[in-house]
Amino acid sequence: MDMYCSGCGESLDNNASFCHVCGRKVHGESRNDNTTNVNYNVSNESAYLAFHKSEGIAVLLGLVITGGGQMYAGRIGRGIAMFLFSIFSWVLLLIPFFVLNSSVGGGILLLAVIGVFLFIFVIWTLYDAHELVKRYNNEILRTGRPPW
Repeated sequence: MDMYCSGCGESLDNNASFCHVCGRKVHGESRNDNTTNVNYNVSNESAYLAFHKSEGIAVLLGLVITGGGQMYAGRIGRGIAMFLFSIFSWVLLLIPFFVLNSSVGGGILLLAVIGVFLFIFVIWTLYDAHELVKRYNNEILRTGRPPW
């Protein structure tokens, strides 16, 4: 039966103790084919330790920069879209204040509505960053590979 490295998937000699490509210790795991969807407990735990991302750091980055937590989780496009949407919302928030002169009743109402919407949006982005990192970590633990 052919043996493969649980870390990198390289084909190994049957009597090998270590992988000649990545240096990982061979624990006697074997598999019949060369599929990439492997479920090794030892290698998945070591991959989890190597690639683990903190949910708290994702939330803190999201507080500093809207979309920063998504970028940290590896979803760069999603984070940039959230950042740009946030800037657009801030511009909408400031237009009634400067252009309509905040003493106008409709301007204050519009300012309040956009402000509440922006607050809810920021809270949602923090929750989304937390969940993305949680999903990222679970996928690494399950498969040994990042999900995206």
